[in-house]
Amino acid sequence: MDGIEAIIEHILADAREKASQIEVAASEQVALILSEADKECAIIRQAGEQKASQAAETLLNRVKSQAALESRRTLLEVRQSLIDEVIAGATSQLSQLRDPEKKDLYLQMIQAAGALGGTVVANAQDQAVMQDVVQALGQGWKLQGESGNFSGGLVLSRGRIEENLTFDLLVRNLRPQLAALAAGILFPDAG
Repeated sequence: MDGIEAIIEHILADAREKASQIEVAASEQVALILSEADKECAIIRQAGEQKASQAAETLLNRVKSQAALESRRTLLEVRQSLIDEVIAGATSQLSQLRDPEKKDLYLQMIQAAGALGGTVVANAQDQAVMQDVVQALGQGWKLQGESGNFSGGLVLSRGRIEENLTFDLLVRNLRPQLAALAAGILFPDAG
């Protein structure tokens, strides 16, 4: 039996050696697979970090751009508000001119219209001044007894033709030029 046991022992020793070799090969294979998996994981992690970084940078750029746009919009609104205030203040100052200055202004407005005669309508506040204007213009001119409902300026009627020379309409018609002028004075470096 010693022979059989020796054969069995030899077979078992061969099997153990083969198992040991298989175990070593399997361990090497596992180590290789784990190493490759770690490399792939690192690549995936790096790609994910890079994508996240790019996404964060894109988002940050978008937020910065949006903030700059909002800042410009707010600045333009503030500037427009200031320009509106300046134009409203200038229109108000026209209505508050002293009588001699108003008389000269109204005479210039009527002469610039090229009218040789007609009826002038003034607001209630300017009736006395406009009477002086009509007298200065001479024959062919008269002041309408009924006051107009406007803040300043005049309405000139010649037959069927009516010319609105009220401050409100003049300012509204000249608004783009007045706004550009006010902006140039208020914000000379905004160019």
